[in-house]
Amino acid sequence: MKPNQFPALESPAVPSQLARALVACLQDFDSEEFPSIPDRAARLAFANVVYLYANEPEDAAELRSRFGAAALTDESAAQLDSALSAFRFEGAWLDTLGDTLDRIWHARRRAEEDALDRIIFSLQAGLRAGEKHPEFVQKMAETSAALNSESRYLASRLLAWRRTNWEPQQEPFVEYMASFYTPGSVLQRVMVGSSKEVLSIVRSLSNPWDLRVWAETGWHGGRRGVKHHGEMVRLMIGELQEGELKTFTGLYRSCVLTTVAPDGAIRPDRAAMKFFSLRYGRDYAAIYCRQDQPRLIAHAAFDFCLWMGVISTQPVPIDG
Repeated sequence: MKPNQFPALESPAVPSQLARALVACLQDFDSEEFPSIPDRAARLAFANVVYLYANEPEDAAELRSRFGAAALTDESAAQLDSALSAFRFEGAWLDTLGDTLDRIWHARRRAEEDALDRIIFSLQAGLRAGEKHPEFVQKMAETSAALNSESRYLASRLLAWRRTNWEPQQEPFVEYMASFYTPGSVLQRVMVGSSKEVLSIVRSLSNPWDLRVWAETGWHGGRRGVKHHGEMVRLMIGELQEGELKTFTGLYRSCVLTTVAPDGAIRPDRAAMKFFSLRYGRDYAAIYCRQDQPRLIAHAAFDFCLWMGVISTQPVPIDG
């Protein structure tokens, strides 16, 4: 997790606001797919606007009005129109698209413009694509199904922020955690509050997404929740779908009780790994081995172990 690379702006303009928020997301979801944060943020900005147009065109039009006089130059717009009209979603098309945006940006860049201006340019390019190239937008939107969980989160920030005046309301990872739960539910409130607490602790670690840390904190958080916030936990359980509590009880028997230490101590990390091996809803074991979505693994370990901590305080049937 890196500090923001850009100095504070005096202007509260929406384009700058969005550019900074996207940079913050990338800094929290750091990866080496592209050589630098500005490179990735520029591509991410374009994708966010395209996915917004594909899913919520009226909100995209409203966003466009927020840009005011900020728009592509006629020359840049013509270059973009030509490139998108002939674009083919083949091979390494994402790299091709990124290179196209880079080429148009550098052709019109002024000496005083910086990395933030480059991201704003990509937002403008996305708005142009949405307005003038609906077929391109639809085809690109169809690719979102192939994105992994973390990439899908990053590409859908404008879809989320449209509800909050184009501003994020939480830190990126907390937003990511919240996205897994029904908006406004007690469970979402519990998970968001808990993940904030853990995040404040793990930031200082060399690996903030260590499965062991999130499993341990989830387990103890679930047990403490029952002890100190019993009514909240009861409400959380009340939101479960029919049969889910029984499923959790079964997972406790098969994942927690079978991975205890020789001295009888519970080992939340081992229980989480056993849970991952079951491929319950998602192939977490393969994701863990690839190490390409560490935040998804942290979320899954925390969620699972928090529920196991809750279940551990209840009478657990020996069978069925």
